[in-house]
Amino acid sequence: MIFFAKIVYWLIHKSRIYSTWSKLYRLFYHRKYRKVKLGGPFEPDEILKKIKTLRWSSDTAKELWDAIGSPHWTQYCINMVAHGNPQPKGALDCDEFAIWCASVMSLSHRPKFLNVFWRGSNGLDGHNICLYSDMDGFYHIGNWGKSNKFFSVETLVKSIVRLAEEKAILIGFSIYTYDLKLKECHTNKV
Repeated sequence: MIFFAKIVYWLIHKSRIYSTWSKLYRLFYHRKYRKVKLGGPFEPDEILKKIKTLRWSSDTAKELWDAIGSPHWTQYCINMVAHGNPQPKGALDCDEFAIWCASVMSLSHRPKFLNVFWRGSNGLDGHNICLYSDMDGFYHIGNWGKSNKFFSVETLVKSIVRLAEEKAILIGFSIYTYDLKLKECHTNKV
């Protein structure tokens, strides 16, 4: 099961299925938000304050249960809430939080979009966060909050899996730029 899951994970990311589906989803459902100006550049603490104003809302069949929405959609939601309006209805889960964070964070932190996938007691699962770094180490930020420092990306990834479920088994992780260009895909380092 783990070996097969690693192959499928690698194929989905290396063949660009995940990013292509997300770009198509944005074209069909989020294109009306393209002109919403993204904030930033922000420091991690500023980002955390802004994302804490939002409520997590799961992907549905419309998103095939996992599409990376537009950071402009997330900015629109932040703007609406900041003006005293209710949060707009629509998917706003970890991928929207993560891609917005990666899109608005100061480039001095080298922000990236990180996908982590594992097998837990309830089957296969995953999480997306914004990975960033400084001279001392690596960090992540997203709807689970902001992390402490890690000395390697692999250690950071393993901590995400342990946060989800203590006995979960890491399948793989992939790193993307804020505009969904795949930089790394790993199943053999886990």
